[in-house]
Amino acid sequence: MTDMEKADAILRMMDMHFAKFRQSRDIEFRVNIAIWTGLFILGKFFTDLKIQIVGWGWFLYIGISLVIVFCHYQFWMKPIQASQNRDSSFVRDCRGAIQTITKTSIQYPILKQRWIFFEVGFSALILIGLAIILFIK
Repeated sequence: MTDMEKADAILRMMDMHFAKFRQSRDIEFRVNIAIWTGLFILGKFFTDLKIQIVGWGWFLYIGISLVIVFCHYQFWMKPIQASQNRDSSFVRDCRGAIQTITKTSIQYPILKQRWIFFEVGFSALILIGLAIILFIK
């Protein structure tokens, strides 16, 4: 197998990987939208029932909110972040192999994936907003 055939094979392998990568990211996005939509619907349900948080209800609400945010992080976003790290490592290794074969050297900085904090933080903001609404009513 010539070097160009090897590079072409690696590029095709990367294309297949990117198709899987895009599908995984689409599922991630849809699940996050579903989680956030569920939180908004829950908030609408509570406001329609005219529930007001008082006394010990605050501790219960804060506890449940922390569990929701923790579960969103631990059981959804953390595994997704691990998948993104594996994908980034795979792409970096393939790019290195192609650059070795083609005798080029282009340095790409390693990008930190920080979306996890935004996405989990957005869930927390929804719950904080709901708490404010339920406090005002």
